[in-house]
Amino acid sequence: MNPPPRSTVSRLLVFLAACLGVGAGEPVTFRTDTAEFTVGSDASLAAVVPSASGRNRIAPGQPSPLLQVRSGGRWHPADAAEWDAGARRFTLRFGDTGISAAVAVGVRPSHVTLELVALGPADRVDLVLWGPYPTDIRETVGEIVGVVRDRSDAVGIQALNVRTLGGYPHQENDIVVEHGADDPGHYPGMPDELRRGQGFRGDTARLTPFGSVLQAFSRDRTRARVIANWGHEKYVAPALDDGGLLGSRIALFACPEPQALGTLGAIEVAEGLPHPMLDGEWAKVARGATASYLIVDFGEDTLDRAVEMTRRAGLRHLYHSSPFAEWGHFPLKPALFPGGWDGFRRCVDRARAAGVDLGVHTLSNFITPGDAHVTPVPDPRLAVVGGTVLGADVDPGAGEIPVEDPSWFVRKSALNTVRIGGELVRFGAVSSDAPYRLTGCERGAWGTRAAAHSRGARVERLLDHDYKVFLGDARLSVEIARRIAEFCNRTGVRQLSFDGLEGNWASGHGQYGRTLFTWA
Repeated sequence: MNPPPRSTVSRLLVFLAACLGVGAGEPVTFRTDTAEFTVGSDASLAAVVPSASGRNRIAPGQPSPLLQVRSGGRWHPADAAEWDAGARRFTLRFGDTGISAAVAVGVRPSHVTLELVALGPADRVDLVLWGPYPTDIRETVGEIVGVVRDRSDAVGIQALNVRTLGGYPHQENDIVVEHGADDPGHYPGMPDELRRGQGFRGDTARLTPFGSVLQAFSRDRTRARVIANWGHEKYVAPALDDGGLLGSRIALFACPEPQALGTLGAIEVAEGLPHPMLDGEWAKVARGATASYLIVDFGEDTLDRAVEMTRRAGLRHLYHSSPFAEWGHFPLKPALFPGGWDGFRRCVDRARAAGVDLGVHTLSNFITPGDAHVTPVPDPRLAVVGGTVLGADVDPGAGEIPVEDPSWFVRKSALNTVRIGGELVRFGAVSSDAPYRLTGCERGAWGTRAAAHSRGARVERLLDHDYKVFLGDARLSVEIARRIAEFCNRTGVRQLSFDGLEGNWASGHGQYGRTLFTWA
C-alpha cells in the first residue's frame, strides 16, 4: 500500500495552522493532522500529544532538550528559545557558552520538520544532537527505524538527509552500537524467557526505565580526526567537504499506532526521500520484498537448467552468489560469462521470458587485490589507516623500509600492505627499536612496480579485511556504489543484497559512510 493521499484541504489546513505564542517566554505549539508538538521557552520539547489519545507522551520529569551541541568535549543543551513567527524559526541559546543556533520549523500533514539553519561560533561545535526526546512508551521500541509504539499511539523520529544519523554518538567512529535489554513488547502466548535479553542494533529509539528516547545527530566532518576504528587504536578519519553541521534535519511525528507505517511512507514522499516501489507497491509493504529465492551459480551455458530448477521449486527469483571475477570494477568471470555484462543481460532476458528474475551478490566496497583499483597502479582513494614518512632513501630492491613513526604498523592484518607513491609493499613486521623499519618486505606487491623512494615520502598503511580484500574510502566507495548501479541498470538484474555494508566503516565515518554508499 502507498501512503494515503493528502487532500488540498488538508494541505491548506496545515499551511494555516496556528503557531501559538510569539517571542520569548511563551510555549509554541505546532499541529499536524494527527498530533500537536509544543516547544517551551526553555528550548525543551515539552509536549507530543497524539490527537487520538490526547495524552502527552513526553515522559514526565525527564530532560527533553530540543537540541544539544558539543563544544570542548562537553554537551550543552539549549536552555532558551525565542520564536520568530515570520521566519518560522527558533533562536536557541546554550547557557553561558556564547553559542547560539537557529532551527527552522516546517509543518506537514503527517509530521513536523526541524532543521539547523544557523550556528555560531560554528568552529566551536563538533556535534549537534536532536534530543534525546523522552517518551513514556516502552511496549515496542524500533531501535533502527526510530519509532516507539504502544497499543494506542506511535511516536517517531526520522533523519531527513545523509548528514543526519539516527542514534547517539557513543563512539567517535560513529559505528552503530549494539546492546541488550529485555523486550517488554506485547506478544500473546509467548513465554517470558523468550523476551529476555533481546539484542538491539542501534539506538535511534532506545528502551529506558521510564519508557524510551528518540534521538539523532550530525557531526562536523570538515576537519580530519584521529580516532579508534575497526580494531586500530589510531585511524585517520579524513575531512569531508559536505557542508558541516548546517542542514542537519529531522522529522518528528505522532499518530495512532496502526498508522505508523503509512506515516513513514508519507514522510518519505513529502521529503523526497527514497520511496522504492516493487511491482507497483511500496517495498516496505510489498509481499514480493520477502519472496524466497534459489541460489545457483549459473553461467551463460547453464542458465536454462538453473531457471528450470527455480520454476520447479515454485520460485520466481534465481540468485548468483559469486558472478564477479573481481570486486571494485566488477568484471564477470569469463568462464561463466564470456559475453561480459552484455552476456549477463542476455541471461536476464532469457530468464525473464521464462518468468524468473535474476539477482547477484557482492560485498559493497570490498576490493579484491586483482582489481584495477589496486593494480598496476593503486588508486589514491583506497582506505588508509594512517601513515608516516620514510626515514631514509629506499632503492627498488630494499627488503626493509625505514619509517619515522612505527605506531601505524604494529597491528598485523590479512594483507599487511603499505603504499609508497605508486608502489604497494607487503611487510612482515615493524621493528621495536629505533631507527624503525618495516621488515620482511615484498616490493612491488599486487602487481605494482617496485621503485626508488626518497626520504620524507609518505608511507601509508592500507586498511584491509580478513577476506583478503582492500576497501575504499568515502569517495571511492561512492564510485563503487555507482558502478554496481551501472551493472544493474545495464543488465536489468532485479535483486542485489547490500551485504558487507560494514565495509564502509573504512571511511572512518561509521554509519555516515554506509549511508553515503547506499545513497549514491
